[in-house]
Amino acid sequence: MISATEEYWYSYDNAERLTTVKHSINNMPQVTLASNTYDSQGHLLTKKLGGNLDATSYAYNLRGWLTDIDGPRFNQHLYYKRQHRRHEMEHPRRQHRLRQNLCLQL
Repeated sequence: MISATEEYWYSYDNAERLTTVKHSINNMPQVTLASNTYDSQGHLLTKKLGGNLDATSYAYNLRGWLTDIDGPRFNQHLYYKRQHRRHEMEHPRRQHRLRQNLCLQL
């Protein structure tokens, strides 16, 4: 029977947000599985998986609402309309828009 020892390391910033996840099997060198960066408001700015193989970035408006998600397999831009309290989601490869009411209290 072959046995393996797996170890995971988790790193956090001063605000206790996850910054890195590393992995090792049988005392081999650590491999970074995921890394996250945040802005001064605590919003997730980038998420990298598998080192730099898959990186997704996030953008926010002045209110802290998510406005953009940009990754290698998926892009999305969110539009917020205050007077109607709804948002539109648009996928760059599709022409249709999805509309959904938001339950936000301004």
